[in-house]
Amino acid sequence: MKKTLIAFACMLVSVGVYAQGSVNFTRVDANIITYSADSPADKAGKPVEVGAFKVGLYAGPAGTADDSLTLIRSILTGPLAGRFFGGKTLITGVAEGASAQVQIKAWSAAFDTYALAKASNDPTVYVGNSTSFAQPTGGDNLVPPVAPTSLSGLTAFTVSPVPEPSTIALGLLGASVLLFRRRK
Repeated sequence: MKKTLIAFACMLVSVGVYAQGSVNFTRVDANIITYSADSPADKAGKPVEVGAFKVGLYAGPAGTADDSLTLIRSILTGPLAGRFFGGKTLITGVAEGASAQVQIKAWSAAFDTYALAKASNDPTVYVGNSTSFAQPTGGDNLVPPVAPTSLSGLTAFTVSPVPEPSTIALGLLGASVLLFRRRK
């Protein structure tokens, strides 16, 4: 009987060890994502279209550097232009009730990840990201349970066309040829 009681108590304690904090991966109260000023004139300053972009929640423990944050979840933009609705999302590696370092990234929906979109070298592809911020997490195992918190530190950000490095490379190549020609 004692063994069963001890085993049951250990099982209950271990459940709390794997608890993960959660956030509400949603912003529908304002135009959070808009086109940058260097976008074509018909898009500049306007909110991104519904379904045309993917939005990713990148997160890690509090204080994590931006380039070390990991993709937790990605969704399409919507239900309204410039907004997104992902619902409750668990953040791995962050305990319930603790703070997480969070950043939101957006990219053209034709690509699976932000990195692939940015590496495309295609000026018709758009990418952008928010500044990272500390976000308190909620949790069902807290006493009393705390609902997932909204992304309160998220401010509006823009998406810009991916620059074409090949144009820069051609310019540098041309300049080096002119310099080489001048030395003779």
